[in-house]
Amino acid sequence: MEKILEIIDLEKYYGSGTVLTKAVDGVSLDVYSGDFIGIMGASGSGKTSLLNCVSTIDSPTGGKVLLKGEDIGRIENKKLAEFRRKNLGFIFQEFNLLDTLTVEENIGLSMVINRNEKEKVHDRVNSVAERLGISDVLKKFPYEISGGQRQRCACGRAIIHNPSLILADEPTGALDSHSSRKLMETLEDLNRNDSSTILVVTHDAKTASYCKRVLFLKDGEIFNEVFRGDKNQMEFQLEIMDIVALLGGD
Repeated sequence: MEKILEIIDLEKYYGSGTVLTKAVDGVSLDVYSGDFIGIMGASGSGKTSLLNCVSTIDSPTGGKVLLKGEDIGRIENKKLAEFRRKNLGFIFQEFNLLDTLTVEENIGLSMVINRNEKEKVHDRVNSVAERLGISDVLKKFPYEISGGQRQRCACGRAIIHNPSLILADEPTGALDSHSSRKLMETLEDLNRNDSSTILVVTHDAKTASYCKRVLFLKDGEIFNEVFRGDKNQMEFQLEIMDIVALLGGD
């Protein structure tokens, strides 16, 4: 099985001089093709800082992040945007869609930037939209559709170019329970049927229960790790909730 992501002794500090906050403290993690991993922890545990270092939004203070064997810390700034477009797919809590573009244009944006042919972009966008159940809103703008539809649009934008790694930061945080379930079922389907590799940061045990494996951070370190295995979703959710209670998390 191909190793997609390798995190080695990752450290992330904020501040300077004598006022330093250690957000990530020596985390090491291997992620393989087809993994579906949740990262949980109380506020301030370092989960978002870890994701930001993996996504190249932030730079580590120490350690390394290797994506498909390439040290992302050594990529020149002028090549970083292209690297993200080709290798990473992002799903954010607040959608981060462009209101001046239609749903169709938002989903296909990265393919347009990468100068794919118009017909190829059109066919790929329609295929993705049909799978996500948003074909009927392709011509609408983000402000004209529901929160669940906007997040599925964001999901479409993330997967349009078949990225090596999909990163989701609190993807259900702004959704109601029905829309949350639909989104996580979509990610679960992508993982199961397309072998998509997905890393999800969440505070919600139900969201995490869709994952195959969940890591718990405490004070910037990996505190515990659980695997779904043969458990059904409810059994796994209860196990996750027990550990969250032990951590004293939200």
